[in-house]
Amino acid sequence: MMYQDFATFHNRLMLRATLTLETGLRVGSGAGDSVVGADIPIVCDALGRPFIPGSSFKGALRATVERLARTINRFPVLWACTDPLDHKAGACVTAKRKDKMLADATDNGRINERKFARELAAETCTVCRLFGSPWLASKVRIKDLPLLEESWAGHVEVRTGVGIDRDTRTAAGQVLYSFEAVPAGTQFRCEIVVENADEVELGLLLLGLREMQQGHVPLGGARSRGLGWGKLSDWEEIGWVDKSNLLDYLTEGKVGTPPKPLEDYVKGLKGVLAGGGA
Repeated sequence: MMYQDFATFHNRLMLRATLTLETGLRVGSGAGDSVVGADIPIVCDALGRPFIPGSSFKGALRATVERLARTINRFPVLWACTDPLDHKAGACVTAKRKDKMLADATDNGRINERKFARELAAETCTVCRLFGSPWLASKVRIKDLPLLEESWAGHVEVRTGVGIDRDTRTAAGQVLYSFEAVPAGTQFRCEIVVENADEVELGLLLLGLREMQQGHVPLGGARSRGLGWGKLSDWEEIGWVDKSNLLDYLTEGKVGTPPKPLEDYVKGLKGVLAGGGA
């Protein structure tokens, strides 16, 4: 299946769900100005309400999808590079290889950007095509997850931690610290927009979201202490836009439904991978 770039609009899938915390959550702000005196406060909006940055949620989702793709590993249909952050050796398209493709797509000082993008995408792993790389834009956009007010108790928990001496396996001296955590039971609204994804990319993304629905993907910090566990549920809205209803969407805000149930994209992965192609 040909790579669907952003030069033309192909499709847009909009998902909305509720994230319910089963344990406390710590997403640190990096600033030590908490009014309750914690050393590591949580990130909050301008009104002092906690939220989950979309980048944190997307990072956890991408890491989950990468793990699944490396395990399934049906190159070249569905696969993941060894380390997308290692531009010299671990990425599916290294910086050196990218420069070579760029040179090949340049004629008399002019870059054929469509040719370059397609050749680049042809060698890019499924995960980087979906979530983005230094050379390709991400097809997945996740908004910051705002708090659902009715679930908010109005306060955060303050917990203490202590550094452990790895030799004595006891508490190390003078390393006691405190941190804030959002209480269990708090809910956040999650909104995801996926644009120009093909069926394999959609199926892979939905596999990762299924892991989150089942509560297998922790978020934030202090996960070894049991924090960050929650579940996605209550899919409130599924909106689909493609070329057939784009004008209705732009002029009247009308959205359609996907060509087939979302679960069929997940089930379809088995058939696509068994056939060895998309």
